[in-house]
Amino acid sequence: MNSLHGSSPASQTFLKMLFPQILILLLPTSYLCQNALASSTVDVGLILDLGSLVGKTSLTCMSMALEDFYSSHNRTTRIRLHVRDSKDDVVQAASSAIDLLKNVQVQAILGHSISAQADFVIDIGKKSRVPIISSATSPSLSPIENPYFIGAAQSGSSQVKAITALFKIFNWREVALIYEEGEYRRGIVPYLTDQLAQMCTCHPLSLLAFFLKAKEAGMTRKGYAWIITDVLTSFFDYLEPSVKDSMQGVIGVKPHVPNSPQLDNFTSRWRARFRQENPEITRFELNVFGLWAYDTVTALALAVERAGVSQSEFKKTEPARNSKIWQELEFQKMVQSCFNQSGTSA
Repeated sequence: MNSLHGSSPASQTFLKMLFPQILILLLPTSYLCQNALASSTVDVGLILDLGSLVGKTSLTCMSMALEDFYSSHNRTTRIRLHVRDSKDDVVQAASSAIDLLKNVQVQAILGHSISAQADFVIDIGKKSRVPIISSATSPSLSPIENPYFIGAAQSGSSQVKAITALFKIFNWREVALIYEEGEYRRGIVPYLTDQLAQMCTCHPLSLLAFFLKAKEAGMTRKGYAWIITDVLTSFFDYLEPSVKDSMQGVIGVKPHVPNSPQLDNFTSRWRARFRQENPEITRFELNVFGLWAYDTVTALALAVERAGVSQSEFKKTEPARNSKIWQELEFQKMVQSCFNQSGTSA
């Protein structure tokens, strides 16, 4: 399986973990394998906030991922994306998921990077037994509690060790955690608090309280250190120059993506494509969220293809046979079939 991240162990591990989860979950939801040679189309929903930079970046990367995948080899299956705009609204995201499941009858749904919206969609996917593949990073979104949820990005808690290591190096003894109000906005806070409590005094503050305290205490003066997580760091290039100047000395944590010829080539193509699709945006850079989007669609396309190599046509199950018992039996058969094929190459 090729990745834009080159041959780094981290990126290869990410794809190797993501691929079998998609392969196992995709098939039993509503498809029954049949022996036939005709190529098949798999309908997949995509819910993004198309008004945001993350949404625009992800859409371009996902479209390019499918183009690259289907142009590289002769394929017996093909994913057809059905795009919906959540408009940065929880209700709209849930409504889009219901529309995709009811009217389009998609076999999986991709999105959403915003955890609050992803939670609603994940719950709908759980009830309808359709895989939801999301790049939301909140640790509170657990695949254990949501068996049809596949996380397509590193959990926000993965940054905790890097941040606490900085405190150990500089021997800092006191820290204030600043986060935005909301259940999913503070998902990393409990993990960070537990780690920091072992070495220093920790005072979590909400974003609103922070602005009040910052003005009162002059927290930008010498003697204070600032650390920001990847939610801000990954979009640093989008900031206005004046904002960047005001952040001199800030330490940012984000996933490391090693350089590679494949990544350089893709970045060049992505810039040209993104500029063409979004001429109104003058400041943009490819970030890790876009790369995760590309790898996610590639893994999904490969999972569909691998499942269809020797059983190349799928059809929807008949309602009369769509009982819970029958689905569970078919699930066991298909999982075993998938594992039997795991040694073959797409």
